[in-house]
Amino acid sequence: MKGNKIACDGQIALSKANANVQIIGVQNADGSYPELNFSDFMAKYIGKASSDAAVGVRIYGSNYTLQNLIIEHAPDNGIQIKGKTAGNNKVPNCIVRYNNDTGLQVTAGAYRNTIEAVYSYRNCDVYTRSGNADGFAPKLGAGSGNTFTYCYAWDNSDGGWDSFDKVGDVTPDITYTNCAVWNNGKPDVFTGKYDFDHKKALDENLHLVQLIKVNDGSFASNYAKGKFALPSGNFIKTDAGTIRLSAWTGNSFDGNPNSFKLGSVNSKSSVTRKLSYCLAFDEAKKGFDNNNSSVTAYLDHCVAFDNGYNYYIQPLIIKAWSAVQGFAGKSGDKLPGGRSVTTPSSGSQSAIHKSVGNTKNAIIANCQANEIPGKIGFNILLIWHSIVKI
Repeated sequence: MKGNKIACDGQIALSKANANVQIIGVQNADGSYPELNFSDFMAKYIGKASSDAAVGVRIYGSNYTLQNLIIEHAPDNGIQIKGKTAGNNKVPNCIVRYNNDTGLQVTAGAYRNTIEAVYSYRNCDVYTRSGNADGFAPKLGAGSGNTFTYCYAWDNSDGGWDSFDKVGDVTPDITYTNCAVWNNGKPDVFTGKYDFDHKKALDENLHLVQLIKVNDGSFASNYAKGKFALPSGNFIKTDAGTIRLSAWTGNSFDGNPNSFKLGSVNSKSSVTRKLSYCLAFDEAKKGFDNNNSSVTAYLDHCVAFDNGYNYYIQPLIIKAWSAVQGFAGKSGDKLPGGRSVTTPSSGSQSAIHKSVGNTKNAIIANCQANEIPGKIGFNILLIWHSIVKI
């Protein structure tokens, strides 16, 4: 697949069994990759509820590869892998962003899907007040054998990863390796205030910003002049009625500023979660979160810092616990009995902040330039070795 921005006015449905089909974007001369832009499709759903019919790329067949592509502005999930017929699919080296629900979802029996080097950011479900759009969502009865490697989620309206389960419909196992999550569930991201406060240009790809601009024709020009003021009045159409921005960002906001949400109250000890070399930081609530579950967990070389709680996982059944560390949580960790988290020295904490910050900024810059970074690591292993040496 070649080109810069490819307009898509409807869903791309991949349904064939044992398809052995590869859909691969060809890198452009400037280093960017093709964008599958679903803005025309999104326009049909403004102020309305969405469903599976509104997903951008929907995979319910098997043995598909979706690679080197940017999927954006879908009116529901950017990519959805769904159903018991959806197995052995691969999604390497993609960006999912500015979609109206979760960036990439795996659900309803979909099995042995490999997600690698996927970057999921600034997805936001405006109509449902931000309670659905996670970075990644292997949930609601996804099948066995789904893996996430070198995947990253930030600035999404709900959480980073969500694996919520219903009664009798659990996701039996998920493996996360070299994954990182930060800064999710913050309403100011989607009004533009977060970027304004950080002296960044207005992100006019944000769906909520687009609605604000329609209501206030001077919003963008005032922003450029260093003035930030949101319009008043009821004009945001949601499932709770037409509401003010102050309500959407306030009491009506339903996002959860958490990183790895490992299940739900219905996820019991028969359910497993394996996390290796994973990183959670800058979340207002929780980094690693049991999310009311009591799953069986394996944690190896995981790092959390600058979260409300770095680790909120007290009910989990721990089968492996190696080199788990954290610091600067606003509240004390909630851990299973007999487990502890290593706290690095102040010098190591400074080194971690610098290293992680540099990597984060490089990832964001690449994605903004439509360059898919590939398997960029936060060097958790190197960070850990520097800690134990000090």
